[in-house]
Amino acid sequence: MLDNLISNALKFSKETDKVELHLNQKGDIISIEVKDHGLGIPQDMIPHIFERFSKAGRTGLKGEKSTGLGLSIVKQIIESHKGKISVSSVEGKGTTFLIQLPVSA
Repeated sequence: MLDNLISNALKFSKETDKVELHLNQKGDIISIEVKDHGLGIPQDMIPHIFERFSKAGRTGLKGEKSTGLGLSIVKQIIESHKGKISVSSVEGKGTTFLIQLPVSA
């Protein structure tokens, strides 16, 4: 799941853009944040990015193709560990994915 999120962050960021990974634990919850400062996701696509074969798939900055499966698989993995994933994005400023997993999982 992290490989996919980091790969996507790099795919939609310029070479000079930062990609950040933050790990935290608060009580029984581990939070993992993958943040980029790249293209961002258009607001009308956000509700669809976790759908299987999503039409929200886009070509990366270097021509990388999308199957529309990656984020749906990421969500399935996280949910199978009783976790949650959310996204916030601003076009032209970047995207942040937040994963929250219970320590007990």
